[in-house]
Amino acid sequence: MNPFEKDARRKIKGVIIPVDFCGYPVNVSDLRFLCDKYETWIIEDACHAPGAYFVDKTGKGVKCGNGEFSDLSVFSFHPVKHITTGEGGMITTNNIDLYNKLILLRTHGITKDPELLIDNHGGWYYEMQELGYNYRLTDFQAALGNSQLRRATLGIEKRNVLAARYNEAFKGTNILTPSVDKDYYHAFHLYVVRLKRG
Repeated sequence: MNPFEKDARRKIKGVIIPVDFCGYPVNVSDLRFLCDKYETWIIEDACHAPGAYFVDKTGKGVKCGNGEFSDLSVFSFHPVKHITTGEGGMITTNNIDLYNKLILLRTHGITKDPELLIDNHGGWYYEMQELGYNYRLTDFQAALGNSQLRRATLGIEKRNVLAARYNEAFKGTNILTPSVDKDYYHAFHLYVVRLKRG
């Protein structure tokens, strides 16, 4: 069963939050079976890994945060990330119930949707249906993010080229460089090395 056909209000017993650390994707397809079995959500932290992907058991590339296996995925637009809006972030989901809840929460719990209103006094009318937040990007932040998005693929390719250069430069030293499995495409938000002991 597709997890996104389920009701978002179903009873959930827990949450798993895999982190695509440094830009290396977690194969969340392997977690989906367990999460369905134990009524657990997956909230993928893809903040380091926009554009990264893993290859699933069917041989298909699955981009980080695309929502195929995760209930929710989060991205950061902090100035040091691949795509920036100066600050802020994004949540993605393929679950319509979660999407509608997020839309409500991001705008102070306010809705103008005529189908959701308890009373409807015309086009000007809105209701605050629950406590929410102001989690909207400004127009100029969105414009900056859009310009960054157009260059994102090129930026990740350049990061991979630089990582390959570092790997070559550290060959024959006591520095262990990041290894990337053939079924993964690393976004290299960070290039983390370790020192060999002994």
